[in-house]
Amino acid sequence: MSWIRDPHIHIPCEGFDEITSQIAQRSQVLSHYVTKYFEDTVRHIRSLKNVLAPHAQVYYIVGNSKFYDVVLPTEQLYAAIFKAEGFYDVSIETIRKRTSKKELFEYVVSAQI
Repeated sequence: MSWIRDPHIHIPCEGFDEITSQIAQRSQVLSHYVTKYFEDTVRHIRSLKNVLAPHAQVYYIVGNSKFYDVVLPTEQLYAAIFKAEGFYDVSIETIRKRTSKKELFEYVVSAQI
């Protein structure tokens, strides 16, 4: 609970703050966890530009989540972060349905730098 959001990291997905606010109504700790995870994701994706060759392609396998009836569109968040960080040809492909809840799927999020 002592974690504080980094004011220099923006999660570039419309509705992200609303999603985390809805989660916080049931669990402030989980809301912080989700926000920190995506702040770390922004940092990670930003750092890829320093280690990838020009025109390199990246592929991430991610699954969306559901917390307290709030769906977290992880695939859309990754795609938005890639676009905001200057990647192009960003795409999302559904690869399979997960067995846990009917709303949950796994995706390939790909992009090129």
